[in-house]
Amino acid sequence: MMARIKRWTHGFVASIDSMIVQVENHEALAASALRELEQGVARSKVQLSRVERDGRAITQALAEEREATERWRERARREPDEARALECLRRHKRAGARAAELVQSDAEHTRIEQQLRRDVQLLERRLQELRQQRNTMRTRQSRAEAFGVAQAQGGVENGEISEIFERWETRVAETEVR
Repeated sequence: MMARIKRWTHGFVASIDSMIVQVENHEALAASALRELEQGVARSKVQLSRVERDGRAITQALAEEREATERWRERARREPDEARALECLRRHKRAGARAAELVQSDAEHTRIEQQLRRDVQLLERRLQELRQQRNTMRTRQSRAEAFGVAQAQGGVENGEISEIFERWETRVAETEVR
């Protein structure tokens, strides 16, 4: 009795799965998934451009700190007052420390930017592959449907379509002769 119930349950579930597969619009689902991926790629590209802009800002700030470091050192050399020269050297040292921090930030930022660029390229390649796969599936489905229609109309293999065209051609020829 239990085995019958299990068989009946499995059969029922299988028939429901079969109906879902038949009703499921694969092209619409694929289009929806591609649209989501396209949006994700677009968001990633926007984020990449922001990261690139931030990288340029870090590079600019680093150049400015290096210039400031050099200016403070030169100013300390030219300053005749010892107290003011020491203050210039302290500022030189602070600017140098900020420049060193910016060097580290720039290196880390460059690493992150390169990783993000690789990820965006990977996503773009995957999107292109999925578009090609969708187009291939559309083509295969159209071909299969065309064969199905041809077979439903009398069968390609047994020549019924050929006979239809022959009868049609005969009729056209008879009409032309008249």
